[in-house]
Amino acid sequence: MSSYLHEVRYGVLVALATLGWNSLEYAVGLHTKYIAYHPLLTNLYFVIPVFLMWRALEHRRDVLEKGRLDWWQGLTSGMVISVVAGALGAPSTWVFIRFVNPKFFSTMIEFSVERGYYQRVDHAEAYYNFAGYAIQSTLMPIVFGVFASAILTAIARWQIERRTKTPTAS
Repeated sequence: MSSYLHEVRYGVLVALATLGWNSLEYAVGLHTKYIAYHPLLTNLYFVIPVFLMWRALEHRRDVLEKGRLDWWQGLTSGMVISVVAGALGAPSTWVFIRFVNPKFFSTMIEFSVERGYYQRVDHAEAYYNFAGYAIQSTLMPIVFGVFASAILTAIARWQIERRTKTPTAS
């Protein structure tokens, strides 16, 4: 079994993609003018880490493991990516809040109270704050990564089985 340095790189890519996605949301107005669309459209982001995890898993299977992949290798590959992305989650959230959109929390609090998602400002403030988002941005990649790596490993192994089956002679 070879080193997981390749997955570490992909974990960094996922963290950078998160920062990029949040910045893109802000740039197109999902944190301001089109804030009503934010709760729905922000979920499109999950395609990016799944794609990056798949690319890393393909590389592990096809290049590093020479066309083979056992469950442990696949799950470990996905978890390395997830843990690295999670470790960089809070710092990337800080960079976003500090340099890209310092008004993120105040805007979200105002919108959520205005729309009735929260009855009182203090309830919204309890959710929309740096500490809460730092925890979310650390834990979500890890939790999501467990499920995604299991599913993607199953798909990668299924592809191996499909390739190795010999066609029956008629």
